[in-house]
Amino acid sequence: MGTILKSLRAVRIFVDDLDRARQFYRDILELPEKSVAADWAVFDVDGRDLILEAVGHDDPERVLVGGYLLFRLRLTISMTFTEIW
Repeated sequence: MGTILKSLRAVRIFVDDLDRARQFYRDILELPEKSVAADWAVFDVDGRDLILEAVGHDDPERVLVGGYLLFRLRLTISMTFTEIW
């Protein structure tokens, strides 16, 4: 995996139909399923977690279904006061 993704640990994907999404990632893409619950599932992608999360119709995160992948990176930035000005 490229150096830019070494700090990437997980990707979270919001879905309407968890069973259908699980079937796609497990059966079509052949990703190993690490764990599953009623409203989420976790797959392994080269040591990183791909998290599928079911989103209900009244959930505020519903707007994210089908359009976005969210991920968290830890960045360390170091600068002195003089570098800012």
